[in-house]
Amino acid sequence: MLNRIRRSLWPLIISAYLQITFCLLYWILIGTGVIRPQGMPVNVIIGVLFFLSIFGVLSGTAIQRFYIRSIQEDTDNLKALNENLRRQRHEYMNEMQIVWSLMELGEYEEAFRFLQPVYRETVRTGRALKTAFPAVNALIMNKMDKAQQLGIEFITEISTNLLETSVDDWSLCKVLGNLIDNAMTAALKTQDSPEVHLILSRDRYFSEICVYNNGPVIPENQFELIFRNGFTSKSGEGHGFGLGIVKDIVKEAGGEIRVDSRSGKTSFTVKLPVSDRQT
Repeated sequence: MLNRIRRSLWPLIISAYLQITFCLLYWILIGTGVIRPQGMPVNVIIGVLFFLSIFGVLSGTAIQRFYIRSIQEDTDNLKALNENLRRQRHEYMNEMQIVWSLMELGEYEEAFRFLQPVYRETVRTGRALKTAFPAVNALIMNKMDKAQQLGIEFITEISTNLLETSVDDWSLCKVLGNLIDNAMTAALKTQDSPEVHLILSRDRYFSEICVYNNGPVIPENQFELIFRNGFTSKSGEGHGFGLGIVKDIVKEAGGEIRVDSRSGKTSFTVKLPVSDRQT
């Protein structure tokens, strides 16, 4: 599906570039005197065509860069979660056979030691599967795996399934993904053991997402700047849009986002109104 969307966008973008080239060439030829100026209707048509073409290029590029990439990431997360669950099921069967054999042999202490990491992994997976949205569960699991690979302790406290939150699951993925990614980047800068905490809760009126880390303090005079598209402390192209996207989603939903940063703890708290959506 995504490949078909990409293939359908490319002809539109290329066509828009060709139209822009035609318009520029037209004005260059008039400017150099190669062709005579045409009437006002022609110039108006060329001008409208030029701006429509620019709009087409920007729109197509934005769809490819943000929308399609976001959907692709969510799809990849779901695939990864599915593979992880299938792998765990396969390993679980093998592990239970080993435990059964140890118990038949009377090696109860050995069976207990063998079950400890199995139990921890089961609890870890269960913590990531508490929301009502498979895409959100997959994203949280993906971030937990990434944190483990980076040596970051990822702690979750999930007491809501987010079902009544007034934004869709894809928007929730964007909010969570960007907040967690930024938190992990910051946590890796600490001289202590890096930690990232994710807390999902709700009250009567709001669902609350809180992500905090033990990385460096963000100066208070940068609290507004960090939500501007393009503002980043990272090097390389493509950074600086995550928190801007989060702010736009939260604002559109009628929610609010709060930043608090002090030594040892920098937190981003998002409050989203709850709706009457039911299962």
